[in-house]
Amino acid sequence: MDERSQGKRPRTVMAGPYGHPFHPTLVMVPIGAWVASVVFDIVALANGSDENVFAEGAYWLIAIGIVGAVLAAVFGLIDLLAIPRKTAAFRTGITHMALNLTVLVLFRSTSPSAPGAGTSRPTSSGSC
Repeated sequence: MDERSQGKRPRTVMAGPYGHPFHPTLVMVPIGAWVASVVFDIVALANGSDENVFAEGAYWLIAIGIVGAVLAAVFGLIDLLAIPRKTAAFRTGITHMALNLTVLVLFRSTSPSAPGAGTSRPTSSGSC
């Protein structure tokens, strides 16, 4: 098999079609959800009349982001394990993983609307 056709074959079955890993695609879910949740939190704090609607939205966006981050991490780990050890690429992957897990924990613990952030889930009825 020549190099060009070998490049189209994934290293692992879970890597994705034609050698394109799923990990880079999946990371868009938590990024988008968390950016939107920050906007919703700001709107909830700035807008008194619809505060609970936006707080509820932020809560669910954070939850979606956490699920997306876990899925992206699983596929990222699969990609990482396909990289030869003791290489610069593997060290970069380990650093990337550690930083992203730190961000996940920090975002989860510091966001006012995060699920389980010390208050019960906001509701649109006005009670928390």
